[in-house]
Amino acid sequence: MIQTPGLKPGRTNSLAELVDFYPTCLDLLGLSLPKEIVGKSLLPILEKPNTQVRDTALSLHNEKHVKNKGYAIRSATWTYMNYGEQGEVFYDMVKDPGQYTNLIDNPDYAENVRKAREQLSQRLQQVQ
Repeated sequence: MIQTPGLKPGRTNSLAELVDFYPTCLDLLGLSLPKEIVGKSLLPILEKPNTQVRDTALSLHNEKHVKNKGYAIRSATWTYMNYGEQGEVFYDMVKDPGQYTNLIDNPDYAENVRKAREQLSQRLQQVQ
């Protein structure tokens, strides 16, 4: 196990994306981050586990051989997935962390779904 001065073992509920690992490694090594990198360093979370570096995390599932291509965005309280013609799902991660009940058509969640769709669209534009 690598020992890093000042960092203690711990757990966090902070959101992270795969693209965040490279900037984190550079940060740990004291190297500067190239401007074209879209990830964020997770070092603040390693130092203080309750720190948040992201409000949402984006996931892409669009490999050529996969039938259900789609996109997902996750916040601390909800998950929204869009599979194009295959449909959409929205889960309340506080009440339903196991993702059993799709709330996409539930009128009580209409505003949350609208915001999730908007946030997914914005994040996809950022990564293109």
